[in-house]
Amino acid sequence: MDGWGANLFKLLDPPQHTQLRTLAGGPFAPNAVEALKDTITAVVDELLVDLPEEFDVMERLATPLPVRVLGDMIGIPEKDQEFFTSWSSEIARVLELGAETPQELAEACARAIGQCTEYFLKLLEERRDSGADDLISQLARAEQEIEDMSMAEVAAVCVLLIIPGLDTFANLIGNGAVLFARHPQALAQLAEDPESADGFLDEVLRLEPPTHASWRVAIEPIELHGETIAAGDVVLLILAAANRDERHFPDPDAFSPGVHGRAHLSFGRGIHYCMGDNLSRLMAKEALTGLAKRVSSLKLQDEKIDLKPGIWLHGPAKLPVLTEARPTRQPA
Repeated sequence: MDGWGANLFKLLDPPQHTQLRTLAGGPFAPNAVEALKDTITAVVDELLVDLPEEFDVMERLATPLPVRVLGDMIGIPEKDQEFFTSWSSEIARVLELGAETPQELAEACARAIGQCTEYFLKLLEERRDSGADDLISQLARAEQEIEDMSMAEVAAVCVLLIIPGLDTFANLIGNGAVLFARHPQALAQLAEDPESADGFLDEVLRLEPPTHASWRVAIEPIELHGETIAAGDVVLLILAAANRDERHFPDPDAFSPGVHGRAHLSFGRGIHYCMGDNLSRLMAKEALTGLAKRVSSLKLQDEKIDLKPGIWLHGPAKLPVLTEARPTRQPA
């Protein structure tokens, strides 16, 4: 993985970061994402058809939904999309950025990065002269459009666009389902009033964010709480802790949909604000609303959640639940 991280535009500063973000950001713009609503709803309906009483939320809904939606959106052939589920779980470990990782897991991560990067290098070469307007084809032309940009760097951008996104999107849906189980009134309210989904989702993002941490490099000395952060120091920011800051959120550990609005930091701030926020919100809203429409009760089969490893990403590795179907309303 030597040098791979340096090629990720999330880790770059302007002007190269600005060029890459502008190039890659079109499909994630609000209007472009809103145009996907019917498609996302249709995928949710397909995934939740004939829902049994017992199932794993991650396996049935949270994991396959972003693979389908994001894969189609950026131009990955449907026959190849299944590869990204396994790659995602391995490559996400690179986000731990220096945390102690067992050798075996580090090797699995490096292997998955190599396989995924090689896949994108081949796909980019195929799309370079295609003239198509999908995101992969646009990025394939970036080598000519952005100075000092190699195809290997473009491939690294492709990996960053889809791999962490798959995990964070899935985590948000899974964390929302956990809160459904622990706060049954939220499940009932969302079924009765789908317009309340925004308030519910923002509280999921605040209380159980899909990404717990981020990091920055100080560009100048900073005095904070009697300590000096020197220029060049790496600073680990625990977003999940900021989201429960009692100075900003009264009763911060309580689940209070609609109370705190979007004051959370779960999508970051500044030039590195999460580019996928609109898509993440729309997918989670459609997934969780679709679930609420179909089940009147959702209970965890094990109150102790089997979480994915690491301090960076936060979500269930698996989430077996027991449900009761919501009675179908008869026309008046």
